[in-house]
Amino acid sequence: MNTMNSYEKIDVKEKFLNQFNYIISHSPFYRNKFGESGININNNSNIEIEDLPFTDKIELLDDQNNYPPYGSNLCVDYLNIRRIHRTSGTTNKPLMIALSKEDIESIITVGSKCYNTAGLTNEHSVVHCLNYNMWMGGFTDHQSLEETGATVIPFGVGNSKSLIDNIIALGINAISSSPSYLDKLEQVLKTEFNIKPINLPLQLGLLGTESGLQDPKYREKLEETWGISAVNANYGVAEALSIFGSECKEKNGLHFISEGKLYMELLDPKTKAILSVEEGVIGEMVLTNLDKKSQPLLRYRTGDMVKILSSGDCS
Repeated sequence: MNTMNSYEKIDVKEKFLNQFNYIISHSPFYRNKFGESGININNNSNIEIEDLPFTDKIELLDDQNNYPPYGSNLCVDYLNIRRIHRTSGTTNKPLMIALSKEDIESIITVGSKCYNTAGLTNEHSVVHCLNYNMWMGGFTDHQSLEETGATVIPFGVGNSKSLIDNIIALGINAISSSPSYLDKLEQVLKTEFNIKPINLPLQLGLLGTESGLQDPKYREKLEETWGISAVNANYGVAEALSIFGSECKEKNGLHFISEGKLYMELLDPKTKAILSVEEGVIGEMVLTNLDKKSQPLLRYRTGDMVKILSSGDCS
């Protein structure tokens, strides 16, 4: 992951204190958590992010089980919830994610910057082939794609033959999907159309949700087979922010694109020591929302191990 200079320039202290005071006022979950940790919430002018305990997914799942459906960390009135998503539930029971109007706007701001970084422009028509069934990657990422100025075709998953028909008929030149879905489409093209992927009008692949592109040989094979630029354009943590990581045209690691919405720490999972966010360091990504309204997270342990490739400007 590459951390850009804009990340360094964020006034984290001020934004964090505002968010901390907001959470104290609105989140029973965190008030109880701070009380158990011995944190004096009545004297917080000098509190630092590092003073706070970590939050993990099991805690959130237990809390939603005890206080269904959204848990005691819901910081807005039910009437201010504009959309409900849930996590994929691949490792645990799904988390319910409630979004306010402001939260949705934040997601679109950062998500569209990620897709722009990946090379998507208003000259593209992009077919979005991720699951719209309550998953953040569906409709939420669709909105971010639209914000770039591109024409977006909301296709979702399944019915691959119809997808290919539409790519051909509409001259679609970009696709948003998982890398493995392109392997599936290659088989459909062979059996149903008797044409090669490179014969389609696609030029750009905005790929994510899987780790396949980390293998240079796999990426090279995709690009040669499809005649596209295959970009890792969709890294995020649904309960924190839908997308905040994307490669640029250099394809040399993900840029951490915060736009003042997230603060990142790196944790040594064995010693629990906080590591410096600098070139060459490897650690577990820990995220803090800096202005989230509905279900803000403080020092959330994502479980994702990342390596900092650079902390300077990208070429």
